[in-house]
Amino acid sequence: MKLKPEGSFNREHVLPRSFGTFGSRTPVLNCVCEECNSYFSENLEVIFARQTIEGVSRITSNLHSSEESYTDNERIIMKLIDRSDTLVNEVYVRLNLYTKNIEPLPQIHLLNKETHLWEIFLSTKWQDIAWDAYSKCKAFAPNEEKLQEILSILNEHGMRDFLSLPEPQVNEEGFLIQMQWKIDRIVRRALCKILYNFSAYYISEEEVLKVEWEDMRNYIRFDNGNIDMFFEENGFWGEESRNLRFDPNGINIRIQNSRNNGLIGEIEFYNKIHYCFKINPSYTLSPEKQIAKRFVCGEHPVDGHPIRSDLYLPSRHIVVPY
Repeated sequence: MKLKPEGSFNREHVLPRSFGTFGSRTPVLNCVCEECNSYFSENLEVIFARQTIEGVSRITSNLHSSEESYTDNERIIMKLIDRSDTLVNEVYVRLNLYTKNIEPLPQIHLLNKETHLWEIFLSTKWQDIAWDAYSKCKAFAPNEEKLQEILSILNEHGMRDFLSLPEPQVNEEGFLIQMQWKIDRIVRRALCKILYNFSAYYISEEEVLKVEWEDMRNYIRFDNGNIDMFFEENGFWGEESRNLRFDPNGINIRIQNSRNNGLIGEIEFYNKIHYCFKINPSYTLSPEKQIAKRFVCGEHPVDGHPIRSDLYLPSRHIVVPY
């Protein structure tokens, strides 16, 4: 830890502004230096706000990017599923987080002569295609210029049996989108940073500067070491059932002692994934410092249950590896 002049520190929102503000009580810190603030923004927060299930889900709360930005198909795999037409079946798409529109990624669909199954190739795999193994083809692209480029490639390799593609059927509920996403070290560090800032604001800055928090600091800032993470299947507040949740626009955060794993940080966005981080397995807070808050965009944060009496993390829980 290095001492820096007072003027080199920036304001930082405990919850990234991408996820909204919370009335006149939006928690903001003044203890993050310009260098670290810039690093966190570029390397953690932008990715978390745009390339995660939490980032995509925020648009349902009318929170979207202020500039043209798309989901990264290396981090979020999105497929448009059309159950009504077997010629289309599924198409890889990306989401424009500014306009909230989806568009197809450049892709080629080829019918395998032997298996009679359609295989999908995104642009990164086109050079690996064994063209002789396929007969019919389909092409998808986000615009006419890209489509013509794909058609030229297909013609170059003798693929001329094109199928005409009907528009996917849209019902009152819209399209069915299937998603897969990464929960990697970047995402985990971004979540830990929110938990750390939450603790600094609501418990105290002195608390999080203790040596017991050093592993978490090093993990967040320098990607050193590891903070064990678990998924909790039960409701965040201990009152929900599998089919009953609170307002899906809320963000839940809690710092508490567990019965067997020391100090635990919990966080859940929009009733999606309930993450539990083992901040320090051999350290606990004094009982009055345990705290929980619920954040809904545009409203003041409200107190939640600071203690989950059933928070016992047995071995059956999955520990996400390094």
